[in-house]
Amino acid sequence: MTALPKGTGAAERPKILSSWMQKGYLKKTKGGLDATHANMLVLEPENLKTHVQSFNAWWKFLQPEWREETAVEAYTGSDFGVLNTRGQTGWILIVACLWWWGTTLAGAEDSSTQAKGDWRKALTDTLKMLRLDSVSYQEYMLIPKACASHFGVWLFWYSAKKG
Repeated sequence: MTALPKGTGAAERPKILSSWMQKGYLKKTKGGLDATHANMLVLEPENLKTHVQSFNAWWKFLQPEWREETAVEAYTGSDFGVLNTRGQTGWILIVACLWWWGTTLAGAEDSSTQAKGDWRKALTDTLKMLRLDSVSYQEYMLIPKACASHFGVWLFWYSAKKG
């Protein structure tokens, strides 16, 4: 996996994600990585609209070249481009953004059916790409992908069940 070229993606990245990354969202320890829930930032309801716009722009930026949003073939392909450039925490960053979106939406008194539908649509789209990426990776590399895939699937299931 290669790093993204400098200056790409950061402009679209949600602000809270950049803050979380700067605070050291994952600490390397002797046993691996330590993700502490106490370090999770809170997205304020007044920042939700901006977060959603940023996430959607960032998610679009991360899509492979073969992906066309509205096509039936939207979930076919094996080259995942920048979706596979973020190392062992790449998918966790995407899942974290969806978690902020979903938990803030769930706590908002005035969340509309449309807003919830938009979140579920993003969740479903991301889960399909995560599953496809995980299967593709295992097929071509003959090893399981990093724990991000398992964490992501669990979080999507849990969020969908709650929401």
